[in-house]
Amino acid sequence: MRAVALALLVVVLGAACGSDEPDTTAEPAAEAVTPGAVEAPVEGGTEAFEAYRGKPVVANVWASWCPKCRSVAAEYAEFVAANPDVAFVGLDILDEPDDAVGFLEEYGWDWPQIADPTQELAGSLGLAGHPAVAAVDAEGVVVARQIGVGSRADWDELLAALG
Repeated sequence: MRAVALALLVVVLGAACGSDEPDTTAEPAAEAVTPGAVEAPVEGGTEAFEAYRGKPVVANVWASWCPKCRSVAAEYAEFVAANPDVAFVGLDILDEPDDAVGFLEEYGWDWPQIADPTQELAGSLGLAGHPAVAAVDAEGVVVARQIGVGSRADWDELLAALG
């Protein structure tokens, strides 16, 4: 019975990649993050994101187990590196800390990451599904979104919306 439940969970998680419905059943990852270092995403979701209030930020939703997220991870890392004057933060959903760290190391993602295990933060930014990216102005207002697999041109448009 346990094997059947595990198999069902794997199928559900695989189907959820890119889903519009948030999952509210996962527990948060509990690790700290240091900007410029590859560490597990910081716990705190919405509260951790408040640290960005007062400055524009680009937030992206991802998960280590999501094939679509992996398909754009290297290109997204190049985009972040090409824009050093922009604040970036990742929102890691439904991951184990070790899996998240493996993803970050594999793709060289060294900007701050926040664990968003219930997808509450992603949902508050209107980011249903993943991958997804939002441009958030200094007042905390989402000025542009890109849902699904994006490209450099899509992300450049998000930056343009920040002004």
